[in-house]
Amino acid sequence: MAEPATVYLHDGRTTARIGELTDVASVDRSYEENGGGAASVSMGPDDPLLRETDPGEGNLVVIDGAAYPVPWVGYVQGWTRSRGEASDLISLRCRGYAELLKHRLLNGEATLTGSVQGVFRQVIDRANGANPTGIEAVAGSASPIAFDRRAPFTVSHETAFDALDRLAELVGWSWWVGWSVSSERIRFRAYLAPGRGRDAFGIVTLSESGNVEVEESTIDLSDASQVVVVLGGATHAVQSLADLPVQRLDYDPTPLPGPHGYVPLSGVAKVTPTNKAEELILAEELRSQGLVNEAAKVIVGARRARPERRVGISCTDPGTWPELEVGSVYSVQLPSAFVDGHDGPARLLGVEAREGDGRLEWAAGAR
Repeated sequence: MAEPATVYLHDGRTTARIGELTDVASVDRSYEENGGGAASVSMGPDDPLLRETDPGEGNLVVIDGAAYPVPWVGYVQGWTRSRGEASDLISLRCRGYAELLKHRLLNGEATLTGSVQGVFRQVIDRANGANPTGIEAVAGSASPIAFDRRAPFTVSHETAFDALDRLAELVGWSWWVGWSVSSERIRFRAYLAPGRGRDAFGIVTLSESGNVEVEESTIDLSDASQVVVVLGGATHAVQSLADLPVQRLDYDPTPLPGPHGYVPLSGVAKVTPTNKAEELILAEELRSQGLVNEAAKVIVGARRARPERRVGISCTDPGTWPELEVGSVYSVQLPSAFVDGHDGPARLLGVEAREGDGRLEWAAGAR
């Protein structure tokens, strides 16, 4: 059985460490790709820091384990005391720090322009303007997409979390909140990049014949590849994509009558775009050719080209745990998963660490 995790409290304002909880009975925690997740801590009533665990104090919880050495950071959302004949336990229900952005409402309407990273920083700044979170936006990879007055990024009476989800989906990237922890402070950074984690394919292997067990596997067709037809008459191509229902259609390259019967789009027309970023590029191509309102036929793919495949795995080998990081890609050999198994790369989407049970449970998306 793995060594139990340690639980610390940090001041919610200065982020300095207050101290360690010393009367902890059990700890569970989960990690999500965007820095969210959940944790539960059961503790006795005689802990010297009991009063500091009150959600109203606004203090932060840091869970650090030797077996899975990725600190978990979040805030106390709920507090329950349960008394029985032979027990008296306090249960802390905690949420990952990124979920604080679900409580930062971007009031009013705003039109944001500039680079993708610039708009990302503006959303974070607006969240901190409403109520400081301590999260700073970090400049990352450059994107070919930019927002201008003709096609801005608009926020309107939504949470910062939802706005960042929309922005990341639009450009086909990922966003997340990361942190570095010391006894003096916790530093929070928000990232927007093509992907999180590392490529460990061929380096780290998770196999049913060695270190993992398959708990469940799912195949979801709801976001499988589809095509839509964008017709002229809309203000711009992206509006057409938003307004028209998505339908399954056969690709027909036959030109339609008229001078604008077929739009070559610099070779893009016969390539299936994979995310919203291509839709913006396509819109700009149309605009540059003066065909925004007259394009007769443009075929655009949906974001996913294949059904989504996910598998839940339990890793019973603590020696493998330090290698597993949310967002990273690994070699996976799972003959009992899905209909015909899976042998190839998979990206780690989430982790649940339970040292008390000697298990590390995680969800992976087969790539």
